[in-house]
Amino acid sequence: MTVNQVLDYNNVIRAIVDNAKNVDAKIRFKFLGMANQFKPIVDNFETIRQEKISEYGTTKADGQTGIFEPVRDDYETDSDFVEAQQKYDETIAKFAKELQEILDSDAEVEITKFKADDIMDSGLNSDYLLALYDLIEE
Repeated sequence: MTVNQVLDYNNVIRAIVDNAKNVDAKIRFKFLGMANQFKPIVDNFETIRQEKISEYGTTKADGQTGIFEPVRDDYETDSDFVEAQQKYDETIAKFAKELQEILDSDAEVEITKFKADDIMDSGLNSDYLLALYDLIEE
């Protein structure tokens, strides 16, 4: 499983645990266990993402750090603005490339798949079932 898949599954599982109150307690318990398995990977990715934002970004006067798109009003000439926009585009491309390499990398997570009989009658709506399709045994 890739880091990106872990992040996607984590988002779905968190949404189920937080919002799907009429879901079978046994299934919710299993989702909480999965979320705990995903937590170190999610936390590590978020740490690296924040480091890359600090590396490539800037800090505004209000203390907000990020990779901010240039605003025309902040530049005296069109050529200065175009130059800033080009630098921004290059920075975003580098940032995205580095994060994509991480997202595409393998993450070792041991997951016990759900039995179809258990999850199909658990109270999950079809959107959740589709998102979790690869985690369901036939």
